[in-house]
Amino acid sequence: HNTTKSAVMVQPEIPEILSGCLDYVPKFGFVQPDSSLDFQVKFTPEAKLGPEILLKVPIVVAGQAMPIYYELVASLSEHNITFD
Repeated sequence: HNTTKSAVMVQPEIPEILSGCLDYVPKFGFVQPDSSLDFQVKFTPEAKLGPEILLKVPIVVAGQAMPIYYELVASLSEHNITFD
């Protein structure tokens, strides 16, 4: 939520380990004063990540020295389903 009096640009970053597995729509956005911005997250994990994922993912806010973080938490399972 933007509590300032001007619009700010925000851009989620993709950690190296999630390159090719994580994507955002839109890639960046501008949050208007007294508003918020929603991002869609496309997460297509690979087996190399392991069965449990817990990562802090940064979102860069223009004009702010430190990024903000959200936690990506996932429990992965295989999809070996067979029908007789």
